[in-house]
Amino acid sequence: MIWIFVAIIAAYLVYYFLSGDIRKASKVLAYSLNVKPTMVVECISAMRKDPSVGVGTTSRQQFYCRSVVGTHGNLEQLGSLVKVFYIYQVLKNPHDQNVLWWSERMKDCGFDSQISALDRQTFESFFDVEHSSFKDFTNAHNKMLI
Repeated sequence: MIWIFVAIIAAYLVYYFLSGDIRKASKVLAYSLNVKPTMVVECISAMRKDPSVGVGTTSRQQFYCRSVVGTHGNLEQLGSLVKVFYIYQVLKNPHDQNVLWWSERMKDCGFDSQISALDRQTFESFFDVEHSSFKDFTNAHNKMLI
């Protein structure tokens, strides 16, 4: 009986330490945009898990989480990483009202809602999207917000 209790505690500790970066990153992003952390966790879990050439053996998902946690809440450093979450939400539901709602949320929290070429490139490094259609989408997005 005691072995079952020890196994449950060990499983919880393994989960706690392995998911630490994701939980910290989701809290930082959720706090900076005033959204639920589960929305951020959903975005992070949808990211590519393969390693990037530029970051060694670290997965893109882990690199994103460590980058968010490494900003320590600095809004200037957090800007491009918040844009990744913003673009994910807009792509997930591209309805005009949803796009306008997220755009207002970004502006209210001190971030720019326009998607620049650098923002597109950053998003493409974390998500697998088709380049030309994504570029057309972001151009249409920026025109809608003007």
